[in-house]
Amino acid sequence: MLTNRIVNEFKILFSDDAQFYDLKDITFEGNKVSIVGDTETLNIVLSGNLLNFYDTSGNLLDIEQTTNDNNEMIVSFVDENYKGYNITIKDSLLILYKKNVTIEFWLHEGGISLIGNNSKLVNQVVKAPSIGFEGKERLGSARGYIWSRSIPMLKNSVIFGYGPDTFAVEFPQEDYIGKIRAYGTPRMIVDKPHNMYLQIALNTGILSLIAFLTICGAYITESIRLYFKNQDNSFACLTGTGIFLGICGYLAAAVFNDSTVGIASVFWILLGLGFVCNGIVKKSSK
Repeated sequence: MLTNRIVNEFKILFSDDAQFYDLKDITFEGNKVSIVGDTETLNIVLSGNLLNFYDTSGNLLDIEQTTNDNNEMIVSFVDENYKGYNITIKDSLLILYKKNVTIEFWLHEGGISLIGNNSKLVNQVVKAPSIGFEGKERLGSARGYIWSRSIPMLKNSVIFGYGPDTFAVEFPQEDYIGKIRAYGTPRMIVDKPHNMYLQIALNTGILSLIAFLTICGAYITESIRLYFKNQDNSFACLTGTGIFLGICGYLAAAVFNDSTVGIASVFWILLGLGFVCNGIVKKSSK
């Protein structure tokens, strides 16, 4: 039972659902917005109070229009290439649905605007710098997206970092295309990197990460040398071995998780006790 749960957790962590809409870009031009997919582009044009929909080549698309119980207008398309799109319109709000992706637009006199964070109206989408994970943004519950946008931020955090707990402020929250690809919506706030090593490097600097890795590396190296050869069943040796395995497990889990106050304090206490146990075992060995 436990094995199955662990396997399922790993499946969820590394799942990359191909059923999500592969959005490439959203562009605005006057009263027109273009939603660019991997194989087709849907162009929406607002002329006064009238909405028209065009395909990639600029041809007018035939639509089917109904009204639901909430008095919302539901628009679907006859064209086979656009049957996956569904649009809901109520008053000035237009919501586009496509393969588990939801994008909200606001219709106004100036044209069509994307609704972003804090209901901000956006007419120009800026793509954030990224490294790696292209097309794999949803990998590891969107960790692929977060890591790919966090790594370029390291160039400005070599010595001091951005400051503790400032990740949500410094992360490119207006990277709406990336967020749609990763989460299925642009209105998501990314508040942590889901990687303790990135967290340290961004919060307090790459130098502090190097210092942390040096301490952990010294402890692990010393522990391997002591406990892989020592067959002593003393209390210090057994306790030191247990602490060593716990530290290794924590450091491995830190690749996919953040450091939290409640757990980090236990880690540092155990790390200190680990060094103490190593010292006792070394003395007894001599």
